[in-house]
Amino acid sequence: MVTRMKKNIRVVCALLFDENNRVCITQRNDSLLAGLWEFPGGKVESTESDAFALEREIIEELDVSIEVGKHFMTTSFEYPDFAITLVSYLCTSHQIITHSHVHQGVLYVPIGELCAYFFAPADIPIVEKLVLKSTTLHPL
Repeated sequence: MVTRMKKNIRVVCALLFDENNRVCITQRNDSLLAGLWEFPGGKVESTESDAFALEREIIEELDVSIEVGKHFMTTSFEYPDFAITLVSYLCTSHQIITHSHVHQGVLYVPIGELCAYFFAPADIPIVEKLVLKSTTLHPL
């Protein structure tokens, strides 16, 4: 029996906060994860750095320019047909996201309320870390 390795996709996401320290989340519109929430971002092409891919994806999907900052955390998740490595970054923007070309919803949510939303599996550890850090005295 031959075991076939799953394709591993590298994905980057932005942790973007507004002036009230609410974080931006987007609701998926595709069939595999439709209706689940995630942090905005997308796939890294083979010729791109994480920062370049994240800047490109946010402009393409949300019409907003960002500055990619410090790495927040990396997670992994295996779906039946593929695996993803999700790399999150603390990002800044001077613009507020008001719409998306690919998502069915965009919200800014207080960190303490993130657990009320159903997130894509790879995003859940990021939610947990954000909530944990928000309840400590340590800044993000």
